[in-house]
Amino acid sequence: MPQRQFAVGCLPIEFSTPRPATEWPKVVERELYAISAVSNVSVTGQFDWLSPGQPPSALAEELSKRDNEREEFWPEPMFGRVAFDVVVPLRLQSDLTWDGTTAEHESFRVVTMYGYEGPCTFISLLNTDGEITTADSTNSVAVVHSFISKELEKNKSGLRMARVGPSPFHIDATLTAMELDKPFHVEELGRRGYRRLDFRYDRSTFDSIDDAERALQRSIAGELALFYFLIRVRNRRTDRAHSLLDATNELVAAQQRTGIVAWLKRVFFSASKTRRLGLEVLSAKLLATSEADTAARRIEQEQAQTVSLSAFTSELAEASADDTSPVVENAEQVVAFSEKFRSAEFEVSVVATSTILGAVAGAIVALVVPN
Repeated sequence: MPQRQFAVGCLPIEFSTPRPATEWPKVVERELYAISAVSNVSVTGQFDWLSPGQPPSALAEELSKRDNEREEFWPEPMFGRVAFDVVVPLRLQSDLTWDGTTAEHESFRVVTMYGYEGPCTFISLLNTDGEITTADSTNSVAVVHSFISKELEKNKSGLRMARVGPSPFHIDATLTAMELDKPFHVEELGRRGYRRLDFRYDRSTFDSIDDAERALQRSIAGELALFYFLIRVRNRRTDRAHSLLDATNELVAAQQRTGIVAWLKRVFFSASKTRRLGLEVLSAKLLATSEADTAARRIEQEQAQTVSLSAFTSELAEASADDTSPVVENAEQVVAFSEKFRSAEFEVSVVATSTILGAVAGAIVALVVPN
């Protein structure tokens, strides 16, 4: 019974410095072949539409962001595919992972597919004689990413292998040949840390496990690319929430300070800070609503496609969930509280000032005007 283990991640290859996007297919192929451990490189897709370049300042700003918050990679071809085989010797692998673990395997096939929402990557364990091994397919993601990244840098290729987490995607996956009445069926085998999914294919539909694997990748790439797109959106939303939280804490601290100087600053100079925070709250709410609507629509569209196996419904729901709403609501309450009491303190100051000025004016009149 032919079987193959594989892992999933998001490891797109991009330019590390601004250069024309139209050069990308040939540069990727050339520089991957320059790595002696790499073979069978294939770069295919619709590349004729790639724009010649981006403004250097805009691209530099995008490249400076963490991969997990990127809006796009450079370039990001639509419906492209980058595939290659790589051999990473076991003796090197413990130095390639943060905890010294290995994939317990050396030969991998790496396929990055670019869909409408962006990229996702499949890493398959090769040369296992069609049997499931004790190798950890999920560790292959870290091993391959670190190895290819070091080689691209060592060769001064002008390329980098980006990484969007979670990579590895939280599944232990296998592809298994069976007698079925349809091309594919996915079976959940319970959990052993990650979800264990067995993607079963009908042996009479496909000539080989390689053909079945390519078809399976086409069937699930849309969901996985959407997942990583939603992860990047969620991370940008989280980043906005952190900024909002900092501004909220700053305003709260200003409200808690004592003394005449702090009081004067609060009454006469805090209005602009409150307004800025209020505008940030409004912007965050509008963006969150827009992002939620977009996520729901795209999930529905993806899972409505006949090619989709809808194997990752729970992961898509989790990735699209908004866990920053308490921060936004908190900030909104602080804005309302600050404005209310600033107004009250301002009214008190006006009354006090009027009273004092009235008393002073009365005293002056009493001194100037004779009885």
